Amino acid sequence: MIVNDRVYGEQLIEEPVLIGLIKSRELQRLKNINQFGMPDELYNFKGYSRLEHSLGVMFLLRELDADLEEQVAGLLHDVSHSAFSHLIDWVYGTEMQENHQDEIHDRFVKSSSLPKTLEKYNFSFAQITNHHNFPLLEQEAPLLCADRVDYSLREMALYQDKENFPFLRDSIIANKRIMFNNREPAELFAKNYLKMQLNHWTGLEYMTRWRLFADGIKTAVREKVVSYEDFFTDNFAFLEKLEKSKHREIVHVLDSLKGKLIVIEDKENPQYHLKKKFRWVDPEFIDCGKVYRVTEVNEGYKKEIEYQMERNREGWKVRILP
Repeated sequence: MIVNDRVYGEQLIEEPVLIGLIKSRELQRLKNINQFGMPDELYNFKGYSRLEHSLGVMFLLRELDADLEEQVAGLLHDVSHSAFSHLIDWVYGTEMQENHQDEIHDRFVKSSSLPKTLEKYNFSFAQITNHHNFPLLEQEAPLLCADRVDYSLREMALYQDKENFPFLRDSIIANKRIMFNNREPAELFAKNYLKMQLNHWTGLEYMTRWRLFADGIKTAVREKVVSYEDFFTDNFAFLEKLEKSKHREIVHVLDSLKGKLIVIEDKENPQYHLKKKFRWVDPEFIDCGKVYRVTEVNEGYKKEIEYQMERNREGWKVRILP
């Protein structure tokens, strides 16, 4: 199997377990789930699929000489994502955590066809789904890990910092954990990640679109147009149910999202008080044989992170202009 990846180039996959998992209905479902949560037709930021990201995590782990077991874990790490990804947290959970997928991951995999494929090739389901076993794949923020690095590089390659993207990618190394080979790329990655947080993930229009769509889905759940189980189809099947409902409030939300939104901060007369999970990184790098974090050597970045964390806790009071 050959995959042409926008970040890692042409990749040849020969391992039977990887091919079997990629062809499974569970992995193929991720083709129709957007990494950015919102479907492209309702968002002003064209995305890519969870399957592309999952393959990317596996390719990155391979480049860092992770063993096949960790590559398998990387390929499966997002398989339990629902339609619209973390948007489900805005419907059933909290937008400040966005951890629904992590909470159901073991149950989802266990009840799927994936354990049989894993067993066929002598891999343990319990071992694969325990991410504590794989320090390159997963680390608690703000450390780097294959998951965090891949979606960052992918967004940089698409929109953010195309000029520096090759330099950043080539500077990544594995030293028990993922880090950089010197200070410069570590600082550059940290600053780019913060840009994505401020300009995209917590950008006013993007958060407002999430809020509108989540409210529309809550209406659909309340009116029994959709159920919790529908989240485990995919974006297209779920969206089709919403559109076919002809429900006045739901259709109004969808029509609003298909157009341009102009969103401004308005502390005196807001329509929405928006809050979202704060994502940040503090990359490690090697200098003269020692490991440092960016906040240990860059006081300006440290202060900016502290300020933005507090700003994020306050949230944003906004209004949509007519």
